Amino acid sequence: MKIKLLVAALLCLIPAMAYASLYRWVDTNRPTVTLAAALEKGEALLADDAIRYYPVGVSLYGNAEGDGKDGAWNIFYGCSDGSKKHVYVNMQGEANIKDWNGPVDKMAKEGRVTDLIDLKQRLEKFMTSHNMPLDSIELKDESLSIRSRTREFQLHPDLDDGEYGQETVKVIGPKAKGIMIDVVLHSKQPPSKPYRWKGPYWGVTERNYILANGNGYLELSFLHGSALSSDIVNRMERCFGEQTE
Repeated sequence: MKIKLLVAALLCLIPAMAYASLYRWVDTNRPTVTLAAALEKGEALLADDAIRYYPVGVSLYGNAEGDGKDGAWNIFYGCSDGSKKHVYVNMQGEANIKDWNGPVDKMAKEGRVTDLIDLKQRLEKFMTSHNMPLDSIELKDESLSIRSRTREFQLHPDLDDGEYGQETVKVIGPKAKGIMIDVVLHSKQPPSKPYRWKGPYWGVTERNYILANGNGYLELSFLHGSALSSDIVNRMERCFGEQTE
């Protein structure tokens, strides 16, 4: 489902470039254009910018028939200034390049949280206006934790290899309409984390946000109960300001 949403987002943002498909590549088919060839085309399209930009992500998409005749490489290039470029190479060897986003102004203010105190005030105001009880809130120099409607669960723990442990463990999590928010302040941008969903109990949002005036970054872990509406979740996430990516 996530791949379909990702491709749909590409189609909306760059319809002239992104491969018009909602299908994953069938791994038993050898791509007509190899990844090495696609990267070579990307380097050529970058031209003088190839010194500044480097590949940071690549995806391969296929067609409905799954026959390997159509598909495309989508390659993203990053830069130390925060800008990104997107290279599209289809299985006919046709390639194009487009700016994904421009340089990131770390000193900007608009739409960004100033600090953890500012974020605390935003979240308290939001929860009050939506009648969400505030069970606990803990603000430290470099972290903020908020709890609302939580209880104890029995879960199979995530293992480092991506599997689940056989023995269940007791953990605290949000109830159907509960939330658990943990925010950590960093001086440098932390690595992003993949999307995940904690079974039938709650959703997990893990993202990074940039603070105003170059004051650092926020690493967010937001657990929300399965009965909490997506509208509430989305509006609450906007309290954190501007994402880093």
